[in-house]
Amino acid sequence: MTANKETHQRPYSKVAKTFHWLTALLVLGMLAFGFFMGGIEGLARFKAYNLHKSIGITILALISLRLLWRLTHSYPPSLASHKPWEKILAKLVHSSLYGLLFLMPLSGWAMSSAAGRPVKFFDLFTLPDLVEPDKEMAGFLSSAHWYIAWAIIGLLSLHIAGALKHHIIDKDGTLKRMLPFARLVVATAFLALFSVKSANAQDWTVDHDQSTITFSGIQDGSPFEGMFPKFEARINFDREAVTGDIEVIIQTDSVETALPIVEDYIGAEAWLGSEEFDTAVYSADTFSKLEDGSFVAQGELILKGITKTVPLGFTLKDKSENAVHMTGEAIIDRTEFNVGSGEWISDEVVAHNIKINVELVAAKTAENSSRDL
Repeated sequence: MTANKETHQRPYSKVAKTFHWLTALLVLGMLAFGFFMGGIEGLARFKAYNLHKSIGITILALISLRLLWRLTHSYPPSLASHKPWEKILAKLVHSSLYGLLFLMPLSGWAMSSAAGRPVKFFDLFTLPDLVEPDKEMAGFLSSAHWYIAWAIIGLLSLHIAGALKHHIIDKDGTLKRMLPFARLVVATAFLALFSVKSANAQDWTVDHDQSTITFSGIQDGSPFEGMFPKFEARINFDREAVTGDIEVIIQTDSVETALPIVEDYIGAEAWLGSEEFDTAVYSADTFSKLEDGSFVAQGELILKGITKTVPLGFTLKDKSENAVHMTGEAIIDRTEFNVGSGEWISDEVVAHNIKINVELVAAKTAENSSRDL
């Protein structure tokens, strides 16, 4: 059952998000296009209306596929940090948007039919009329089409405001979970920050064969250890100027431990929740240098959709002219990230503090290998 659920749930995040954002972009384009079409004159206006109708039918097809997918596939549950009223409001907004996104193109199609104007799909074929020509009905449907558009704008504004509230105020993983190809988005954001804030820092390429990310804690009074063999690390750092950006993306579903009893439950929903939250992200762009020559990164860890500031202390030692060995350590309280929830919340079996150790061997990228550190 676990394997089936996994193969069913993973594609959802890519396919459903693609439907979601493609439809959103088309809807926003359609709304903007619809409000400005009145200023177009002559033949150009006629062509604009035909294009408007074709895009509307495309949206109708996409939202139908999206709803079919939603009805036949599982979807990620609400985050534990979401309040009951937020969950109810989200369901109301989503349900209303689905309904209005069906009504919007259908009302436009019916309006064209009532006005005696055919609906051609990109000049490929003509759709059948939904109603008989009726001038009064055409006027009614025109007004309905207009009000539906404004209702969609209102709900989209509420939807966007909610996403920004979760991201900026609550600092949880809601917005990241909504984004398609989240790693690509994170990488793009990282590159944008790099160009502005770390123009003088050095790019480093991590040697995964010589690098590890491990964790340790106490269970039943005895120490246990584990590791994440699959991770990506992007490092841009100048140790003299103490500036740069780092980002580490960890595959939580790759977790390995030496104790079978820990291995059995650590990926479960109550712990890492690897099926839903298959990655954890640590990023930092603020650093300080201590008197002993070591460094501290003030970064943010996103784990199970929860974002917290986590200091990471680290040292750098030269392995060669163009390579360094980085050793880092951070301590987190697992309960702050909802790791070990429910019956596991107590520290009677597993201690709250978990130590994360990072060992990275990195070399200067080829294009910057001559730059002094």
